[in-house]
Amino acid sequence: MSRPAALHILRTLRDNGHVALLAGGCVRDRLLGQAPKDHDVASDAPPQRVRQLFKRTRAVGEAFGVVLVDLKLDGERSTTEVATFRTEGVYSDGRRPDAVRYSDAKHDAQRRDFTVNGLFEDPDRQHPDADRDGIIDYIGGRADLQAKVIRAIGDPARRFAEDYLRLLRAPRFAARLGFTVHPATADTIRQNANQIQRIARERIGDEIRRSLLGPHPALAAALLDSLGLSVAVVGWEPRDEKQGPAFLPRLDPTATYPTRLHVWMHGRDTHLPPPRLRKALCLSNGETAELTQLRRFHDLPDLWPTLSVAQRKRRLAEPGRAQAFENFTHFVSDRVGSSRSASRDRDRTIRVQGCTRQATIIRNRARQIRRINW
Repeated sequence: MSRPAALHILRTLRDNGHVALLAGGCVRDRLLGQAPKDHDVASDAPPQRVRQLFKRTRAVGEAFGVVLVDLKLDGERSTTEVATFRTEGVYSDGRRPDAVRYSDAKHDAQRRDFTVNGLFEDPDRQHPDADRDGIIDYIGGRADLQAKVIRAIGDPARRFAEDYLRLLRAPRFAARLGFTVHPATADTIRQNANQIQRIARERIGDEIRRSLLGPHPALAAALLDSLGLSVAVVGWEPRDEKQGPAFLPRLDPTATYPTRLHVWMHGRDTHLPPPRLRKALCLSNGETAELTQLRRFHDLPDLWPTLSVAQRKRRLAEPGRAQAFENFTHFVSDRVGSSRSASRDRDRTIRVQGCTRQATIIRNRARQIRRINW
């Protein structure tokens, strides 16, 4: 979603007598010097007015004041979310408000989840509350960005009760940005961790996936453990926080989601059957199959020296095992050969024994994996 398209929509709304601002993640990311993934617009224009002003629109949450505007600008087509400033009533189901009332930017900021996501930007610096950079901050978000803190807006218990998925969003944002979670916010998450069970498994699985596939999976896993969310989501036994997700920091950046899940489980010495994880996290058939194979290879580094050539070949020849072995070597220890000398010696031994194909697999993967001392 391009910034030029968002600015065109913003200025069109202004030219027609409405207040319009950039809102949320795009403002946060710009202040952090990052390229925003998308650009959202917030305005006092009601959904019906937005649909009148733009030809191609889709109402994805018109009852909550949200309209998607499709726009082609300079040969590039993009979709921008336009949301009406609003306040929200009670969340009796912990997912969506029972009532919505349109308001202004100041009140709209109060209903958002975290301070770093509650900022607005006026690119034209016309709004009376905008600072010299065009930033409008009603909730202390800019200070928390500088302090690298994820803090719930207002009363943390109320914010999470409005949408319990925010319990998982807090550690995801903290891990993605390399921030910490504010103590009061963290305590509230721990106290309400079991409420995550009120959220659809599809939404829970998506948040866990995005956390572990982010740039800092070890931090994400550590936060999920320390905040009690991994226990609430999957039913894992509580663990000593000091142990940490031991092997995730040394994981190959290209490792798949099932690989990251497996390494996380191994680091916390937890062994749940893949079907249970599939149900808890809404894994696909392929992800479940890959996780199953990884579990079967869990003891390979310890068993490898004791296996004969025939046994090693059989381990690799089973249906689906070759691909699992490829994935497993993203994080397997130097017992499989993570140094050049170890790889060379292992290859020489295997070649003498007539297992050339197996040697090639190990040699090629050994060049890519990182050294991990189990």
